[in-house]
Amino acid sequence: GVVLMALFSWLILMLWPELQGVAERRMRSQTMQNARTIASALNAYQKLHGSYPPPVVYSADNKPLYSWRVLILPHLGYHALYEQFDLSQAWDSPTNFPLSQKMPQAFVAASPSASQAINVGETNFVLLTGPGTLFPSSRTALAVDKVGDLPDDTILVVETVNSIGWTQPGDIDVTGGVKIGSRSMIDIGGNHPGCVVFATADSQPHILSDNASAKTLDALMSANGREAIDWTKPD
Repeated sequence: GVVLMALFSWLILMLWPELQGVAERRMRSQTMQNARTIASALNAYQKLHGSYPPPVVYSADNKPLYSWRVLILPHLGYHALYEQFDLSQAWDSPTNFPLSQKMPQAFVAASPSASQAINVGETNFVLLTGPGTLFPSSRTALAVDKVGDLPDDTILVVETVNSIGWTQPGDIDVTGGVKIGSRSMIDIGGNHPGCVVFATADSQPHILSDNASAKTLDALMSANGREAIDWTKPD
């Protein structure tokens, strides 16, 4: 019995790196699927309304109310949840705040912390806002006929380390520069070793190596450049 236990422990020790690799590839694949789902919903919204949703919905007196994620709920199949929101009120109003506990799982990147994020209603997926992006400000999205890089070379939605409620206004402003890293709501990525997961405006998910050049990242964020892009995918 002691010998068998020792042999079993040795096998686990030897196989552990490979088992971890399999688990990580599975989580990364799920994150890519979630990015595709969100991008498809954003594109369905765009097809219906003629524009992507504004990153933040504002009140008539210019107070930020709630995130674009609320607006795409019907396109994710969450019609009943969408109908429960009072769209004239803020995300943390007595009517809307309880709904923050009903986050669609598509808004979470599959990672070791995913279950915790779901429990507290925090999202990993954000838009990139600021000059040159698909979303020039927190109030506006570019009209698709004004975008030069569509359909396949512009980041539409990207993962970051979770730290914000999914109904709460908040995305990543590129004005100060964006890097791949683990600073929540500042860097993109941080959930999967060696890469960042995102979806482009054609709804296709991709992975970008964390050693990709700043030039490549800038080209992916740009909505108008038609730059040549050669991103590196991890194994």
